[in-house]
Parts: sequence; structure tokens; C-alpha cells
Amino acid sequence: MALMNPFLSHIHTSLSLRLSTPTPKQNLQPALLLSLPSQPSKPLRKSHTRCGVATDTKTAPLLDQGDGVEDHQVYVGPANEQERRGERVVVDYDWTEEWYPLYLTQNVPDDAPLGLTVFDRQLVLYRDGKGELRCYEDRCPHRLAKRSEGQLIDGRLECLYHGWQFEGDGKCVKIPQLPADAKIPRSACVKTYEVRDSQGVVWAWMSLKTPPNINKLPWFENFARPGFQDISTTHELPYDHSILLENLMDPAHVPISHDRTDWSAKREDAQPLCFKLTERTDRGFAGWWGREKDQSVPNFLRFEAPCVLQNNRELVDKNGEKHYFTGLFLCTPTGQGKSLLIVRFGGTKRSPLVKLFPKWYFHQNACKVFEQDMGFLSSQNEVLLKQKVPTKELYLNLKSSDT
Repeated sequence: MALMNPFLSHIHTSLSLRLSTPTPKQNLQPALLLSLPSQPSKPLRKSHTRCGVATDTKTAPLLDQGDGVEDHQVYVGPANEQERRGERVVVDYDWTEEWYPLYLTQNVPDDAPLGLTVFDRQLVLYRDGKGELRCYEDRCPHRLAKRSEGQLIDGRLECLYHGWQFEGDGKCVKIPQLPADAKIPRSACVKTYEVRDSQGVVWAWMSLKTPPNINKLPWFENFARPGFQDISTTHELPYDHSILLENLMDPAHVPISHDRTDWSAKREDAQPLCFKLTERTDRGFAGWWGREKDQSVPNFLRFEAPCVLQNNRELVDKNGEKHYFTGLFLCTPTGQGKSLLIVRFGGTKRSPLVKLFPKWYFHQNACKVFEQDMGFLSSQNEVLLKQKVPTKELYLNLKSSDT
């Protein structure tokens, strides 16, 4: 997306900049590089700079081409020995045993509940009387009414259907229809989800069976640096979480789909790309990418399953001072064919011109970018949901742009 190259918009135009060489493992705690419990850890594999391909690939057979003509199609081979033997590989992975981004902390209202969705589970998020964030199943045990349609009274969440009230731990403390001397049934309590406020984002642990694993809670090093400031927006999108992530990882489409949307996207700049894979684990990958003709890879991209994508850059000004910039994308699967995206752009150095624009301007610009992709991704979403086969069997990928 055009959102993948926001960095220079935050830099004072008078700076004379050169690229520095940041460490590859920047911006995530080591705990986030842990493998899934059901699989042994795979060692990190380093590779030389290659244009395009960042996975185990080999060139496909030549198709209707003359001698000496290189085939640029990507063939994605078997990932492991079981696949080579034709065996089906089943991974014992529970998607609920992860932290998922729910909302920007600053946008959670103090005086009203907020309805949200993850995996088609309806949730209600609110602040109790002490200002602490609470998250429930968005369903009253009485008649299944949505409590996000209710109200807050003295820090308690009230269902507006019959006035039942609930405290922060999910316990029902008031039922107006009960006699004064009657006890409230224990079954009147509600399911609660653990939430954490971390670096300006509310995260929810979606498992009701497994205790929260705090080591899986994402942490972003650049956002903790002195002087770091960001501009954040939230978007509900009518296509699948997997399609959203794939689109965000695809800088090759930016010059075409977002031509002249901002100064960084120009149709005539469409060209082969380079990707240097530096890390590959069971939870994701990381590497440097850039334009092939420049033979440079100034951007550091990291994906950590199931929902974190970062595009980072480090620059050094004419005085030798280092500046850090990040485009952070937090993708939540709200349901099949639906997703929520939190976009955060920031850096330790900003142009004074940024202060001249209201926040709604940046949200409007981001919405324009998503609208430009909407038709392609919605149709792609429809096809993939019907086909129900791996994308490697449907896509015709290129070495020089698809990874």
C-alpha cells in the first residue's frame, strides 16, 4: 500500500540524510520469536541478497519461451520432509492463544461501552469506576441482549433491556426484578477476557481456557524511544485478515494502485524489487527490501503471526544524529471475510508541517488508500473463500516482485 512508505513525510525537509544500518532484530522482544508450542523451533536462516524471493523456491519449467529466456515465475516447493513425501501436515495451533489488538487506547470512551468483534465473537470493552479496562462477552445472560448497547452507572455496565448490572470481574450485582431479599444466581455472571493496555493499544487474550501468556504480548522498541511520536488510525475492512496482511506486505502494487495518491507513489516507478531474508521462524520472518536498480535495501520489514507487520527505517542526519521511523500495521480477524486494521506511523523526528494538519486529514488520506484497493481485494476475497485451496495453487508469482 502507499502507506508502506510514510517515513520521509515525518522528516524535516532541511535534513541531509543517509541510511544507517540498524540491527535486524529491532522492535520486538525476543519472546515474540518463540516457536509455536506444538512445533520445534527452526533455526534462523541467513541468506544473500536476492531480488524478489524470500522463501525456499526454484524456477518453474519454461513455458512457451525460446532458449535463453529466463522464466520469472516463482515455484513454491514443499516446505518440509512430510510434504515432500506427500503427507498432510497438521499443526496443533490454537488461534485464541494469542493477543489481538482491539482498539487505540486513547479512543476508548470513558462514559460508554464499546462493541467489538474478534473471530465473530462479539465483545464489549469499557472502563470501570477506577478507569480500568474491562472486556466481556457482549451478551447478557438474561435474554442475550448486547451489553454494548447499554450504559455505565457508577462504573458498572448496565444492560438496557432489563437493567441488570455487572461489575468489572463479570459478576452481576443488580437485578431490579428480584425481590430485595433474593440472592442473585451465580449463573448470572458473564464471560470475561483479559485485556492489556500496551504502548497505546488495547490487546485482548482470546482464550477462555488458557491463562494469558504475557510473553506473547507485542512490544515495539521504536515506540519506546525518547521523542517518538505517532499518528494512528483505525479501519474496518470487508475482506479477510489473511488478504489484508498479504496486501500490506506487497510494495510492488503501490506505484500502480496508488499512483499520485501521495508524492511517494508514481506509476513510472514500478520496477523489480529486492528482498534480503535475514530471519525465518515458526512465527514469521524479517528482512530488508528495496528497489533492484538501486541495489539497496533501506527498509526493514518484520511479520509476526498472527497480526503484526512492521516496516522500519533508520536515518542519520547531517549532524550524525540517528532517527527512527516505523509504519506499524496491527491486523485483527474480526470474522471470516472481515478484518480490523490499526495503522500507526511515527518517528523520533517529525516535520513541523505535520502540526498544521488536523488528525482527520490523515485518517481521510488513509481511507482513500484503502478505497483504491477495495475492489481488487474484495473480489480476491470472494474467489479465495470459494476456492478454499492454498494461494500457491492459484497465484502466478514473480521472482522480481512477489515474496
